[in-house]
Amino acid sequence: MRKFPQEPVCPCSGILIIPDLSDANTVIKNKTKTPTEVTADYIRELLNEYRRVQNIDSIDGIVMTVPETWFREESNRTARENIEKIYEELGYDIENQFQLESEPVAAAGYFCWVYEHSKEKNPQGDKFNGFITVVDYGGGTLDVTLCKVESGSIKILERCGYGEYNCINGCAGVAFDEAVIEKVCMDNDIELGKNDRKFIKLRDAFEKEKITETKHITEMMQLYYNNPSIVEDEILLTLEYDDDELCVYCKDLAECFEKINKPVLDESLSQIQAYFATHGVDSSNQDEFRVLLVGGFSNFYCVEEIVRQFFGSRYGLNDKRFDQVFTLNNKSLAIAKGAALIAQKVVKVDHTCTHNIGYIVVRPDDQDRWIDTDVIIIKKGMKVSEAKEPIYAPNKVQVRLKSGVFRIFLDDGRENNIGRTQAALDQSVGEIFPNMDDISNEYQIGFSVDKNLIPTLHIRDKNGTEKQIRLNSLLSRIAVREKSE
Repeated sequence: MRKFPQEPVCPCSGILIIPDLSDANTVIKNKTKTPTEVTADYIRELLNEYRRVQNIDSIDGIVMTVPETWFREESNRTARENIEKIYEELGYDIENQFQLESEPVAAAGYFCWVYEHSKEKNPQGDKFNGFITVVDYGGGTLDVTLCKVESGSIKILERCGYGEYNCINGCAGVAFDEAVIEKVCMDNDIELGKNDRKFIKLRDAFEKEKITETKHITEMMQLYYNNPSIVEDEILLTLEYDDDELCVYCKDLAECFEKINKPVLDESLSQIQAYFATHGVDSSNQDEFRVLLVGGFSNFYCVEEIVRQFFGSRYGLNDKRFDQVFTLNNKSLAIAKGAALIAQKVVKVDHTCTHNIGYIVVRPDDQDRWIDTDVIIIKKGMKVSEAKEPIYAPNKVQVRLKSGVFRIFLDDGRENNIGRTQAALDQSVGEIFPNMDDISNEYQIGFSVDKNLIPTLHIRDKNGTEKQIRLNSLLSRIAVREKSE
């Protein structure tokens, strides 16, 4: 008889990270701190509390999950580096005790573990092999990620999604909650700003109702989408406001979702689908393709309905591609439980580089026109284990910083250079070039990527003297300088 293991335990989860927005400051109790310092305080207190509750002196290792969309957002460019530095300053050995992991990968890991150990749906204990499109929709971010699972190992192939939409308006669960409350207030001639305490109280109350009444809301929204007139005037839920009650209707939720969430969800699904042919994905295959919805906001009926429609399915249809092998509650906890499995080395992740990385040279084309040419050193999809040590370009280059023509780039492969970042290195960053005062000096340019997917620029001169700098920190530094000019 097969023995089924217990669920993974994840006692220390749900860390909220405030990314470093360059020189942004926030005031706390009359003290000015950067977002990174606030994050460090929070992590320190969380770990202290965990040690106290568990009555232990030390923590052997930490796996911390972060949004996949951070790779695509300029405002979060240095977030991974800052988090890694925080744990290093807290005394953790980054190489052996600390791991940053993608939230969708952790969720996919938990899915594979539950799939293998599900008595009811998989009595033979077969491992899942195939492709998983993870739709991770939480309070602040939307990650749509294509993963491949083969021989028990998970690899990210492509990633899409949003964090801060247009750097102003969110597009995930919190933004939806705020939109509903704004609409309800408008319908009742109530003027409240988003930062008003009464508004925040209403928003939090609505979020709580949305979670605790998931089953009721799902049934009502399903009726509404089938025939709005059936429940058009029926109150979905009520919220207390001063001495009165505010009524919320299915129409309110549907209109806000259509405005705030559906456009970015549709766009992200279309973007990820565009990669299917490249990777040989058959999204109609009932055995080798799965759609995994995780994150708190994915429990909302409209999210699953839109995703199912996109893949030619519908809510309630018996479709193996949407088989939920874990409970509704575990849809929200899948990321934390997956992280616990990764920490215990039960789930294996095959990490690959997220970008093409290199520098730009000017070369003649077939018609003797001088054009920009990318020299790619790190290729997107390369195993991180192969890029751990610096990879240098075979040719040396001479650098004239005054001209500012030496340029480096990162490119995640999206069309029309949407995911490309490049920067010219000039005298403001001249210190990264060793022995720059030697006008005859020549340099080899190299790059590496560590296990937390953080790239580093390496520069070695003709004498073998080398300097290095974290690439995202360098790019952010240049971006700040350019904005100030």
